[in-house]
Amino acid sequence: MKKNVYGDYTIPTGMRGRGRAAAILIRDCLLKRKALFTGGGGKFYTPTAWERRGEWDASNPRPRRVVLLLTHDGGDLSLYSGNPAHWTAISRALSKHGFHLEHQTGWYTAVFDTRYN
Repeated sequence: MKKNVYGDYTIPTGMRGRGRAAAILIRDCLLKRKALFTGGGGKFYTPTAWERRGEWDASNPRPRRVVLLLTHDGGDLSLYSGNPAHWTAISRALSKHGFHLEHQTGWYTAVFDTRYN
């Protein structure tokens, strides 16, 4: 089966609250900018799903305020070959709603809730 490399940023089943809100903002921004090519690596993850993947451990613990993670190893959001204007647009859209994004590596980014107490 051929992997769909366009529009892989679907909202995970069961994603709720601020993580879901951030995912919708990002997805809508990508749709508006027609930046849907993922290179096969674009996906949203809840913090729990990310932890289940084994991405966080004692040497790299789960950040306290993270609400969403997204992978982007290739495609329009690639930090190396993508368009930096996409990240600027996403960051602006998120910041209007109390979110902040931080690139963790060249292949994934975390979204933080700035309203977290």
